[in-house]
Amino acid sequence: MNLFDVYSLFDVTPVKALGCKVWDSNGQEYLDLYGGHAVISVGHSHPDYVAALKDQLDKIGFYSNSVVNPLQEELAQRLGKASGYEDYSLFLDNSGAESNENAAKLASFHTGKDRIIAFRKSFHGRTSGAVALTDNPAIVSPFNSHHKVSFCDLNDAAGVEEILKGGDVAGVIIEGIQGCGGINVPDNGFMQELSALCKRYGACFILDEVQRLKNWDTQIAISARRVNAKYVVALSGTPLENKLEELYSVMELVDQYCLAPFYDFRDRYIIQSPLGKVMGYRNLNEIGDRISSRLIRRRKSDVAIQLPERQDKNLFVPMTQKQMDAHEEYKSVVAQLVIKWQKNHFLSETDHRRL
Repeated sequence: MNLFDVYSLFDVTPVKALGCKVWDSNGQEYLDLYGGHAVISVGHSHPDYVAALKDQLDKIGFYSNSVVNPLQEELAQRLGKASGYEDYSLFLDNSGAESNENAAKLASFHTGKDRIIAFRKSFHGRTSGAVALTDNPAIVSPFNSHHKVSFCDLNDAAGVEEILKGGDVAGVIIEGIQGCGGINVPDNGFMQELSALCKRYGACFILDEVQRLKNWDTQIAISARRVNAKYVVALSGTPLENKLEELYSVMELVDQYCLAPFYDFRDRYIIQSPLGKVMGYRNLNEIGDRISSRLIRRRKSDVAIQLPERQDKNLFVPMTQKQMDAHEEYKSVVAQLVIKWQKNHFLSETDHRRL
């Protein structure tokens, strides 16, 4: 039996690797700047990695996901803590194609709709659904060609909205940087407009190959750091100590060296449970001292003396019929849930989401 011809092969047979070097069957040494198709090369044969694999294989090499696996649970906890997404759920799979396939499927389940918007020159994988989202007819078979996928030009927000108006779109999928179709980067404003359009029309926004920089996970931080300016002024109407992660994002924008690396900042000032959940903060005065030269702060007492005298005026505006229909529908649902709570003093997770 011959191997199926998938890729054109380099005439190299690696037999040994260490760190960033690879040796072939002829003893030729190479500096490995490749690592694999569209993956991050982390080097080869690190002793900790090799020891961990050998230790696990001596115990048990494989078992089904239908049993408890403490290693998977530990991985989820560590990833959540390292990335700052402790309240998310981790879905483990084997490839980017699987991730995109499942993202599209979840979007369809969530919305009850069956169309996905993708972009020309995109690449999302080679499995059935992922390849249908890929703008390359050469790798889309007739079997894959019946999915409901609409392709738009990159940065064409008007074209995206026109399709969204059809009411059957489950999600919009886009790469932060298109690779296989050329190094094409969406405009800054386009990504923000896509996010707003998805919210407006009830579609899921699927980001393929998201890369996260430290804890800059807020839209405002992502948008702000793209501004190329000599001077930076960040205005906040909320006490910054309410959430230290956001304070760190703001200070990274103003002076990236002010609060040290995030791992040090987290260990010094954020109190976490053994599972990585944020339980509280400490040493806030120390943070205040570190940012005092970069922060102009007006306290509530300072603002109060400049405010005009308070006046309470109520202006009643009648709802439209569409608003009234939604109000009556929601009122009925809430009433049912209140009765259930009063009767049982308990609401299920599904009821919590409905509420």
